Amino acid sequence: MMASHSAISENVPMNQPGISSPLSASPTRLHLALTAWIIVILMAGLLPLRNFVGHPHWEYIQWTIPSSHWRSFRFYFDVVANVGLFYPLGLLLARRVPLAVRRRALFIIGTGLLLSAGIEWFQVYCHNRHPSPYDIMSNVTGTALGLWTATKVFSCHMLERLLPSPHNVTQ
Repeated sequence: MMASHSAISENVPMNQPGISSPLSASPTRLHLALTAWIIVILMAGLLPLRNFVGHPHWEYIQWTIPSSHWRSFRFYFDVVANVGLFYPLGLLLARRVPLAVRRRALFIIGTGLLLSAGIEWFQVYCHNRHPSPYDIMSNVTGTALGLWTATKVFSCHMLERLLPSPHNVTQ
C-alpha cells in the first residue's frame, strides 16, 4: 500500500539538517512571483521609455469618456486588460500579507492604487500615452477582485498548493 505524499511529509521530522519541508521554498516562490508580476505591470505601463519627454501633457489626460468610446471595442478591451493586469497583484498580495494584519484589504487595495496612480502620473510626461482616471479605477478594481478571489473563492487549499503562504510554513 502506497502512502500519500502529504502523509510521508507529515512523518518526517523537519528539524533534521538537510531535510526540508516541501513548502520550505514557498516564501521564495511567492516573493519571486510577486516581484515578477510587479515588473510586468511596470513594463506594461511605462514602456516604451522613449515616449518620456520630461514635460507634462495635461491635455492628454482623458478626464471623461467620450460618447464614441462607449461603442468602441478598444474601450472595453482596455478596461478588461487593466482589470486583468492588476488581478494577479491582488491575488499575490493576499498570499503575501498575513491574515493577522489589520486593515489588510486597505493595504492591498492601496498598493494597487499607488502603483496605478504612479504609472498614470508617469504617462502624463509621455508622448503617445493617454492617462485616465478610468484606468486607475480599472486597475484598483482588478486588485480588489484578486483580493476577493484569494479570500472568498479559493478554498485556500488549491491556492496554498500553488503558492503557499510564507506565514503558514513551519520549520
